[in-house]
Amino acid sequence: MRQEDGNDRELASLVVEMIRKVQSGERSLEDFDVRLLTSGVYIHGLRKWGQEWPMEQLLLLQAETLFSEPRATVERILNFLNIQAMRRLPSHTPTRRLHGCASRRITSPSFCERHDDACLPSFTR
Repeated sequence: MRQEDGNDRELASLVVEMIRKVQSGERSLEDFDVRLLTSGVYIHGLRKWGQEWPMEQLLLLQAETLFSEPRATVERILNFLNIQAMRRLPSHTPTRRLHGCASRRITSPSFCERHDDACLPSFTR
């Protein structure tokens, strides 16, 4: 079973439960924030984007993949944009989780000034 199938079933069961509560009078529709159900549903926006641009010009990425495989994700983006790969990607080590998102160690602004050759792609030189 794919992860998406499990997520779809979980979302469907939440919707069914919400409908049951509204129909029974246990809750009113105003009790629910519908944005919670639709905040991760991008298909409607993607359809509009697909009407404006060819799908081969759009790159869809999952945040989970970015957080779990940052180097591979950056390489995928660079390949998609037809940009030469960076000579050396800076390391990324999540140090804590903040509001469900990976957070990286913050360095002083001077770090980037001292190491810009490691942070910038070769085409900027």
